[in-house]
Amino acid sequence: MAPAARGVVRELAPFPALATARLRRRSFRVEDVDAMHACYGDAEAMRFWNRPPHAKRSETERVVRRSMVFAPGKRLLWAVEEAAGGQCIGMVNYHNADLAHRRAEIGYLLRRDRWGRGLAREA
Repeated sequence: MAPAARGVVRELAPFPALATARLRRRSFRVEDVDAMHACYGDAEAMRFWNRPPHAKRSETERVVRRSMVFAPGKRLLWAVEEAAGGQCIGMVNYHNADLAHRRAEIGYLLRRDRWGRGLAREA
C-alpha cells in the first residue's frame, strides 16, 4: 500500500495471528486480564523482567489494554492461548524494533504451571 497523503488515515493490516499444533498467538482481549495476572503477579515468572510483579489486578488490566494496541514496526504483543480449550496462558512479543538494522528484542511470559513443556520456544 502506498504511503498515505497528509491528513488521510491509512488502513492498517490485520493483526497477524499465528498458530502451531498446540498454541495460537492472537491479539489480546479484555477477558485475558485474569489469566495474565497469573503471570504478571507471579514473582518467579517476573524474575527477568524489567519491572516488579503486579500486586494489583488493575496494574495487569492496564498492561493488557495497552497490549491491545497494534503498533507494528515498534512492538507487537500476542496473547498465547492453548489450541485445545482456548485458554490464555501468557504472551510473547517483540519490542525495541530497529527496522533499519532489521533487529528486535523478543520477550515471553508464561504461567508457571505451563513451564517445562517447550511452549515458550514454540510460541
